[in-house]
Amino acid sequence: MYTLFLVEDEALELELLRDHIDWAGMDIQIAGSARNGKRAWERIRTLRPDIVLTDIRMPIMDGLRLAERIREQFEETKIVFLSGHDEFVYVKSALEAGAVGYLLKPIDPQELAAMMDKVKAEVDKANMLRRSKELLMEKQVELLLSARDEAVREQAWNSLTKLAPSVRHERYVSGLIVADGPLEDGFGEPARPTPVRRPEDEEMAGLLRAELKAAGAEGVVVRTGDDRWFVAVRADERDHAAPLWPRLLAAIRSAWGVAATIGVCGRPALLLEAPRLRLEAGRAASERFYLGHGCIVYAEDVRPAAGGEDGGAGEGMPDWLSPEKLPEAMEEAAAALAGLAERRLPEVRVKALLSAWLSSLSGELAKYGDWADRGLGDIGVWRQLLDECGTFAEMKSYVYDLLSAISAYMAEKQRDRHEQLVLKVAELIREQYAQPLTIDDLAGKVYLSPNYLRALFKEKQGCTIHEYLTQVRLQKALELLRDRRLRIKDVAKRVGYDNTSYFCSSFTKRRELRRMNTAKSFYRPFRALAGRIRYHRLRSKLFLVYLLVSIVPISFLVGYSYHTVREQLINQAVVNIDSMIDQINNNIGNRLDMYAQIATLLYLDNQMRNYLLYRYQPNDLFYLDAYDYINQTLYKILAANPNLKSISIYTDNRTLHSDGMFVRYLDALPEAMKKKIFQAEGKITPFIASAEKDGEKTITLARSLNYLSLNYPYGILTMEIGEREIYSLIEKENKNKTIFVADEHGNVITSGLKGRTIRHLSELGESGDTVMTKRLSNGWQTVVLLPYDTLLGEAKKASASMLLISLACIAVAIVLVYVTSKLMTQRLETLIQMIRKVERGSFDLPLRPMGHDEIGQLSFALSKMAAKIRELIEDVYKKELSRNEAEMSSLQAQITPHFLYNTLASISALAIRHHNPQVRRMADDLARFYRISLNKGKRFITIEQEIQLTRHYVSIQKTRFEGLFNIHYELDESLFPYMTLKLIIQPFIENCINHAIWDDESGINIIVRLAEAENDVLISIVDDGMGMTTDDVRRLRNQTEGEPAAGYGIFNVDKRIKLAYGERYGVELFSRLGIGTAVRIRFPKSAPF
Repeated sequence: MYTLFLVEDEALELELLRDHIDWAGMDIQIAGSARNGKRAWERIRTLRPDIVLTDIRMPIMDGLRLAERIREQFEETKIVFLSGHDEFVYVKSALEAGAVGYLLKPIDPQELAAMMDKVKAEVDKANMLRRSKELLMEKQVELLLSARDEAVREQAWNSLTKLAPSVRHERYVSGLIVADGPLEDGFGEPARPTPVRRPEDEEMAGLLRAELKAAGAEGVVVRTGDDRWFVAVRADERDHAAPLWPRLLAAIRSAWGVAATIGVCGRPALLLEAPRLRLEAGRAASERFYLGHGCIVYAEDVRPAAGGEDGGAGEGMPDWLSPEKLPEAMEEAAAALAGLAERRLPEVRVKALLSAWLSSLSGELAKYGDWADRGLGDIGVWRQLLDECGTFAEMKSYVYDLLSAISAYMAEKQRDRHEQLVLKVAELIREQYAQPLTIDDLAGKVYLSPNYLRALFKEKQGCTIHEYLTQVRLQKALELLRDRRLRIKDVAKRVGYDNTSYFCSSFTKRRELRRMNTAKSFYRPFRALAGRIRYHRLRSKLFLVYLLVSIVPISFLVGYSYHTVREQLINQAVVNIDSMIDQINNNIGNRLDMYAQIATLLYLDNQMRNYLLYRYQPNDLFYLDAYDYINQTLYKILAANPNLKSISIYTDNRTLHSDGMFVRYLDALPEAMKKKIFQAEGKITPFIASAEKDGEKTITLARSLNYLSLNYPYGILTMEIGEREIYSLIEKENKNKTIFVADEHGNVITSGLKGRTIRHLSELGESGDTVMTKRLSNGWQTVVLLPYDTLLGEAKKASASMLLISLACIAVAIVLVYVTSKLMTQRLETLIQMIRKVERGSFDLPLRPMGHDEIGQLSFALSKMAAKIRELIEDVYKKELSRNEAEMSSLQAQITPHFLYNTLASISALAIRHHNPQVRRMADDLARFYRISLNKGKRFITIEQEIQLTRHYVSIQKTRFEGLFNIHYELDESLFPYMTLKLIIQPFIENCINHAIWDDESGINIIVRLAEAENDVLISIVDDGMGMTTDDVRRLRNQTEGEPAAGYGIFNVDKRIKLAYGERYGVELFSRLGIGTAVRIRFPKSAPF
């Protein structure tokens, strides 16, 4: 599938290209997208897609600049431009930038598909050219490595420089990759449950080339021998290529599950020096014999071999063993092996020395005639196993295994002395849990072989070493996680986990347990209360429940009603007060408007204005007419408005004499007052007297008098009214509240406050009462103080009434609840008395009528049950004799298996006496087979016992059909303790032997696999025999109840598994004629034995 990168600055068009075009139908995968050229270039350098579809005009970096950069570094990447412009200049620029296509917006799917077909062809062509060039270069490098003739090497170098002229001056870091074998975990167990396949030459070379390309590295890959590949990577410094080697190892592990070792040369050099580079890398790779498989070794880290003469056969190795001296023998072997490792002898020489030691050891053991028959093997087997060891560690482990086996053989009946060693290993795990422990490290510290230590630890501790280590680490992790400053990654490293994800998955079970404990702590008080209630009588429980059911709703209703009524009453009071203030303000405004109208009438009186402006001469009697007119006019106004205390006109006409009452001079008014009146421009201006007059505070209303046309003031008109007139407007509304009327500065004009004089609103202070204020149009303000208790008075009365009603309802509810609970439990108490009578053994119960509800039906059923029990007791006595007789028959039937075992044991003894090991082995295997299969009639056995049963059966069949089949086991030993139905593997092994063999000379191979899959146990039996036709497979799969014509073993096992575990489990059959047959048995992981 081809990879495509999209570059488009318009979000909607980018979404259309990315999500709404069938790229999969074109065999194209979207590798990424970006909205400008700069961001696209950053990602393209990493992704290296096959095709780039880009817009031309974009912000930050346009498509043309992006195409130039791609063409400079990634010649194989093909570019298609996308634009809304079809002018020739754009097309020309695109072609100059190296584009292979140009598409116009909006996109036509057919045009796009046709263009992609063209581009894919170009990509294929470029890849073929690149691959051809790579193959030619690798061929020349291979000649450089293999040719011994200097002329051939020079010719290869010249050809290489012609293919890639830059090779003349480019330097390369080289490595030699050696495929070692299957991966193993730290405890010597296979990392994969299925067998691994060694990669073919082209597969490995293709993988390495792909990884070089993905890493952005340039280099060559050449096979130099069996399972060996030479890789040269262009790099000026060796550290530049350092990240590549772990990546190659990981890819090989992931692809085939095999370990590989990489030897890396020293300093970078020209490819002309490829032979020297390969030699350095090969020496480094050979160090894997001592360091182990699956590592990276650099040339400077290789330890040189020590000089000196080799010792004799197995110099330093123990020449004899005894059970008491096993630790000393282990120490001697460890010291001798450490000496060999220190001297860095070649692998061949080390194996020769150990082989010689094995020969001497076998000579010492020759005096024990049966040592070879007791599973220890002979010298030929020892040497074969030694040759199969690929590393020094494997040889060391093998030596330890052999020493342990010999010692165990010599101490077969001796008391177990390894309890302290197991305790020491457990203590080491607890002390060093944070370190990367392996079974080899622990075995070396107690001088035991890893395999022997693994079996011994599980026997003594009841779990494997890996399980024990996991328990210790997770327990420590629980303690560290209490510190919130630590991150999960830090905790994982502190307890020995490099992979945080694996730590989290292992910790999941413990975390769930912790959550359960937390939940238990939270619910503990409630459970304690429930426990106390549990032991009370049912009547008390019903009374308590009914009481809660009745009181809780009533209490909620009372509380809700109280708050609702209170809020409504408060809101209503506020609305009423607000309306009252509006009415007061309206009355005050009307009164002031009336006086303003009087002032306007006087202002509009032309006669009066003339009298006030006229310039009187001395002894001029005309002013008497003025006084007469002014006095009559103002007296009329005073008579019509009794609330007016006085009216005065202030003038600056000195020719008109002042009478001290109606006519006065402006000089008598304060300057501030005159200034404010004149600024009002004819509007009424109120003034509050600072001192009381005639025992009452007065309010002066003044306005200026001026010409209408000239707007020239010729006097001031003042009117005085008493405070009582304003107070009369608020007097009726002053009940249960206090009302103030103040001017715009807060000076109090009048108030309803009794016994206290307030001159300014600021003197009120913080009283805790509700305060509401509104202003008049002239700036005056009306303030109402309403005590909070008065505001809530009605709400308190309503709440008290509701509380009394609620208490009465609760009292009635309590009485009704008690009566109801008593009536409901009375019949239950009678029923309990009847049950206790039955408990004491009296089954004669009176049939009392208790109604037709559930309790009545229960009483009736109890009476019937008592009568039935009485009848059954009589029957049981009769059947007891029959049961005893059946038990006697069963015990007698067990004599037959014992007779069979004794007979087979006798046959085995006779075979030994007459030196016939084949008959003895068959008799022993047959006895063990029946001992497990009969198993005292039990249906279930452990998986380990099932595997042992299979091994015994196979051993018998190998004697019968010698050379016709080989069997291999791939077993996950952690599943051995779990239970399974017995005899589920043997029928399929029997089918393989009876039906799969098609050639007496070639025989067949049988593989038995045991693995875990999705919390189930999966057992597979695979053979490479003749197989079956499709019709035969279909017929076997579709068998039903009854007597199956063929395949009874398959049907029997499948049916038994389904009956035991459910329809989800059973047997699956797969077969192809001429290829082989595979059977898969699935059942759940039951509780371990």
